[in-house]
Amino acid sequence: MAFRQRIAKPLLYTTGALVGGGSFLYYTYRPRNIPGSEPPTVPPPSYGAEGRLRPPRFPKVKSRDEQIAALKKSGESANKTTHGTNERDDDIYDLLVIGAGATGAGIALDAATRGLKVALVERDDFSSGTSSKSTKLVHGGVRYLEKAVWELDYNQYALVREALRERKYFLDTAPHLSSWLPIMLPLDKWWKAPYYWVGTKFYDLLAGSEGIESSYFLTKSKALDAFPMLKRTDLVGALVYYDGAHNDSRMNVSLAMTAALYGATVVNHLEVTALEKDASGKLCGARAKDLVQEKNGKKVEEIKIRARGIINATGPFTDSIRKMDDPNIKEIVAPSSGVHVVLPGYYSPQKMGLIDPKTSDGRVIFFLPWQGNTIAGTTDAPTTISQNPVAGEEEIDWILSEIRHYLSPEINVRRGDVLAAWSGIRPLVKDPKAKNTESLVRNHLIDMSSSGLLTCAGGKWTTYRQMGEECVDEAIIQFHLQPKPVTNAPDVSGTSTVDDGAKLDGTCQTHSVKLLGAHGYSKTLFINLIQHFGLETDVAKHLTESYGDRAWTVAALSTPTEKRFPVRGEKISPMYPFIDGEVRYAVRHEYAQTAADVLGRRTRLAFLNAQTALEALPRVIDIMAGELGWDNKRKDLEWRETVNYLGSMGLPKSKLTATRKQVEQGKLSFKDSIEYKMYSRHDQPADQLASDVGLTEKSPAEKLDFWIHANPVFRTVDHVILELVISPSFRHASANTSHSLAKVRINIFKTPANFCINARKMEFQTALEGTFDDYKPSLFELLSEQQLASLLPPSLRYLLAVATHRHPRYLLRILNSFDELYALLMLIVERHYLKTYGGGFTENFYGLKREKALRAGEIPRANIGAPSLVREALALNSTDIWKNLAVMVGIPYLKRKLDEAYEINAPRALLGANYNRLPPNPTWKQRFLHYYRWFLRHIYPSVNAAYYFSLLAFNIAYLFDNSKFHSPFMWLIGTRMRRLGEADYRAIEMLNSPPPKAHGSNLGSRSFFHPSILGPRVLSSLKILLPTSIFALKFLEWWHASDFANQLSRKAAEALELPPPVISGLSISSKPLKPTKPTPSQANTEDEKVEDPEPQHPPIASKSLLPVYVVSMPEDSELCPICKNDVQTATACQTGFVFCYTCIFRWVEGNHDLQETFMKGREGKWESGKGRCAVTGRRVLGGTEGLRRIMI
Repeated sequence: MAFRQRIAKPLLYTTGALVGGGSFLYYTYRPRNIPGSEPPTVPPPSYGAEGRLRPPRFPKVKSRDEQIAALKKSGESANKTTHGTNERDDDIYDLLVIGAGATGAGIALDAATRGLKVALVERDDFSSGTSSKSTKLVHGGVRYLEKAVWELDYNQYALVREALRERKYFLDTAPHLSSWLPIMLPLDKWWKAPYYWVGTKFYDLLAGSEGIESSYFLTKSKALDAFPMLKRTDLVGALVYYDGAHNDSRMNVSLAMTAALYGATVVNHLEVTALEKDASGKLCGARAKDLVQEKNGKKVEEIKIRARGIINATGPFTDSIRKMDDPNIKEIVAPSSGVHVVLPGYYSPQKMGLIDPKTSDGRVIFFLPWQGNTIAGTTDAPTTISQNPVAGEEEIDWILSEIRHYLSPEINVRRGDVLAAWSGIRPLVKDPKAKNTESLVRNHLIDMSSSGLLTCAGGKWTTYRQMGEECVDEAIIQFHLQPKPVTNAPDVSGTSTVDDGAKLDGTCQTHSVKLLGAHGYSKTLFINLIQHFGLETDVAKHLTESYGDRAWTVAALSTPTEKRFPVRGEKISPMYPFIDGEVRYAVRHEYAQTAADVLGRRTRLAFLNAQTALEALPRVIDIMAGELGWDNKRKDLEWRETVNYLGSMGLPKSKLTATRKQVEQGKLSFKDSIEYKMYSRHDQPADQLASDVGLTEKSPAEKLDFWIHANPVFRTVDHVILELVISPSFRHASANTSHSLAKVRINIFKTPANFCINARKMEFQTALEGTFDDYKPSLFELLSEQQLASLLPPSLRYLLAVATHRHPRYLLRILNSFDELYALLMLIVERHYLKTYGGGFTENFYGLKREKALRAGEIPRANIGAPSLVREALALNSTDIWKNLAVMVGIPYLKRKLDEAYEINAPRALLGANYNRLPPNPTWKQRFLHYYRWFLRHIYPSVNAAYYFSLLAFNIAYLFDNSKFHSPFMWLIGTRMRRLGEADYRAIEMLNSPPPKAHGSNLGSRSFFHPSILGPRVLSSLKILLPTSIFALKFLEWWHASDFANQLSRKAAEALELPPPVISGLSISSKPLKPTKPTPSQANTEDEKVEDPEPQHPPIASKSLLPVYVVSMPEDSELCPICKNDVQTATACQTGFVFCYTCIFRWVEGNHDLQETFMKGREGKWESGKGRCAVTGRRVLGGTEGLRRIMI
């Protein structure tokens, strides 16, 4: 039974570890269905009979005029029904949705896909309000999860669960407009790492199958590598988790257009002026007016819209619509202002965001890459409702100050770096218990008035679909609607071969209905656009990520450039990938009616750079005027209104009065130096810089000579390599050369007079470099060096053990502390060799050194051109030296101690559970030792196996040139092994040579025995002692033909064959002292049962001169000398006798039954044999730790 338990427990632990580890690995690396990874399903363009390109054909959406006509028809039907001339009400809408933001468009799409007749109207443009001014995240709400845990708030937890599910639907239905974004969480305290790690893992667990990637931890160096702009001070690491990012306004437009394809009547720039009620006081419709006609100077007629139910989805303007229904109604929305700023793209990596969970006032701030720029925000403060809110300077300064807290100090975040700034009004549901808006939950509320106005307020972009589903469900109940299957579903993809899996049977299917542009999208679609239309790469990528498969239509609407490349697509701004075809597509297919619609909600240029949007405005107005037939009066009106709109996007106030002529002629400038400093991204340059002088009217050779002398770097180096790119017309003519560029290497050598170009050394090279590295040592060199280093500790221990047996009084304590003293000695030696020779003690013997590893790859020709500079750049600094000392000295010392402790404590399991049980009321030391021994028995074997497996993996990778590092620890500290080169030997020789004496210097008065002179020389002489010792040992091995080498290569913890000890102070030939016979009064019945040892034979203790209690050796060597039974778990003492492990362990500890029985009444007259061999009475070095088991 005991044997089964000993076998079952390790198997159980191992099986549990394998199952748990395998589950974790599968969860982390499980296959995921990434949206957009499938090949495009929309067929590519075809060619007509004349060879002309024919782009794919997609179903067209009704024009805006046709949609307005449908609205008027419902009002006309209502009039006829009222007069009794027509009893049919097919033209009456089931639902009228007011507000075409994210919520309203989501409701319209949900109702249309359920077979309901729905109308969607918007006073301004799709997503003209809050929906276009979000943080661009599709997130589950990490900060809400933290609140849910700490405040035990189930509503917050439910909100996170709902958001994570909706996040998955969001990215599946619109893969071209959304993507996964890793977000970094910097950590400035070590205790925060496990805290946030558990939180993000819980976040991953809640996401389940909705998650795309698992969160992970980054060390400080990895965090700085991923996000170089981070502040290094106090940074201890970072956590990275995944959330979604999207193009919010384009998403909103896509929702509205998809709803229109499914039969919804969608109209923007149509303002609802009043709500209509029937005789019973129930709402039955609304009155509206077309604001576009008003801008065109035409008579505005009132449009009556008849509907069975009206839904209010106007976001922050919710209460204004509710007051049209009931002027005395109580407000339910608490408006909150959220300011964002846009910075240049170099402020953040292209594919990594950042979150600061604790700002100076306890809020959260995001720092995210978006559309090539960087978004930072947001604020959260109560505000008043306005059509185009403006970001205040105080909010902008607060965001910039928070950014400076976690960015590197050398990055000067200036006000002029703000390319755009906007303020969005969050429609938060008011909580009567909340004191400020920061504590409001971003949840939604569905409310029904007595007159039949259904209001959907609150929420966020991530949960727009869920809000739409719940709102339509409530509308069906309240308005007694009858959903029906959609029999004439549109072919949104343009081809009947595509099926998005939506079953339009009258139930909610918006989790499956893909939006317009998603069916034919793939991550490789942009390549097809480049090949068919000749677009620039950045333009093609932008079109596919903004329009999906509709990018074919946008590219076909772009203007030919009449250039060799790009063939199509004139940019409306040279700084961004927006082209003229997008403006035409927005007007023809997306109901764009104003320039602000194009710049703000279709191309997003106003959100990226307000001043650039102003510069592109003339071109946009001209294109739209050609499409919509604007006259000059309308164009002037459009200019003024759009410039005012750009003022709400961060355009400087001095430019709000700019005229079109000033913009086209480029005459806009800052009015003074204060405004220049505030809004400019760079310093005001001088008319001519110092380096510009003399560069005009010079020959190419003179310019090169001037450039060489103007750069101070060429006055300090001995050898410089220049890489000059030669144009195709000047490259070497060769039939075998297919490269369009050739590299010419020019060697420039410094002469006393000037620089001369050695033209004879010019040679043409391809872009490929050889991979052979002369300075990379082979794996066998490294293994030989490691074997030599591993032989040093047992060799020195053996020599010290021999000397200790001769003089135990002086050397026993040193031997017992050998590991610590050896580690201290090697710390001194290795530090000296790392500083002087660049490598360790034994590494220098093999001609090896240590140097920093290059992160950006190798430069094979760098050592050819400037080996001294390369050596200095890659040399270990003080911090690197201490890291290497930790690997060279600290880790081997720790492993030796753990191995020794494991061999001692692992057999304790054989003593039974009672022996390993924690004593009652333990001290902290006993508790620590208990758990330490448990760790050694159960955990350390796996750790040790992982240690050797990692070494093996790195050795194999290093052997096949797949890694620069032969050890995982070298990889962790960023150091690699290299061979010593000529530059290294020259540097070592110069370092060891005595410095020249200065005139009048007293340095020569120092004695040879001065520590600063003697110490380094003694340490350096060890490299001569090492080969000498190896030769001497090999000579003795050959001379005596002994197994000395085998003993030398054993582990330090193994038993060695030692010479017999000599007891100090006693002669071998002297007779031992006779012990005093105990008196009868001292003896008892138990003493009579124990036979006294022979008085002539017991050994005498060297210090106390008392006889030592020993046992006799049995005649049968297979019996234990102590218990006289068969040996169980054979354990050898240093004297060579073999005992049962339990017997000798308890004997050395002095608590064996025989010892306790014998010593009763003999205290002070005998020694019990504690710490000694049970047969010879000799001292066991190291106590119980000196016992070694014999594996049979």
